[in-house]
Amino acid sequence: CLEPREHAWILAAAEGRLEVLWEQLEAEPALLLRCDPITGYTVLHWLAKHGCHEELILVHDFAQRRGLPLDVSASGSGGLTPLHLAALQGHDMVIKVLVGALGADPSRRDYSGHRACHYLRPDAPQSLRELSGAEDWETAGGGERINANNNSSSAAARALRRTPSSVGTSSVEAPARAAAAPGKEKNYAGSRVAQIQGLLRQMFPFFQDR
Repeated sequence: CLEPREHAWILAAAEGRLEVLWEQLEAEPALLLRCDPITGYTVLHWLAKHGCHEELILVHDFAQRRGLPLDVSASGSGGLTPLHLAALQGHDMVIKVLVGALGADPSRRDYSGHRACHYLRPDAPQSLRELSGAEDWETAGGGERINANNNSSSAAARALRRTPSSVGTSSVEAPARAAAAPGKEKNYAGSRVAQIQGLLRQMFPFFQDR
């Protein structure tokens, strides 16, 4: 049974309410290690699913400063890692951040035996496929061998775009909820922009190369 603060944390993560997440995190840093008891998703899973690459950097930096053992390759429901979810949702920059900046393991397989590269869109560039764990023999044919796996995984991909959390919400509702308080979001963004820009500047050469 979740305590109220844990329930609120998971709900905010699933809905992509970033301002609420930061308020809760600053009040109780240990919440960062809590995961959804049904999906097994951590806050990193939800941020990757929502395409929040800047927030991933900030959360990882927060964990390091607080000495929290944050696993960027943690497996959730079905063995899916944040990297798998980023590939499923087509968030290229999230993939680059997870692997290139945060050290996520692209060789991790889900319970179907798929690496993140197997869930990339058909027209994904070769550099992104390699970053997502594709081996040389898999990229030799322009990604055709990898994309063959997508046929058997398409149903799972569609289902994951509406993954419900244990707190009774669907992540596809996040954009509408996030737009409900534009004033707060603006203030939140303003308070974080300098830190985000500084961290991105440190890693910019990597992103430029990719």
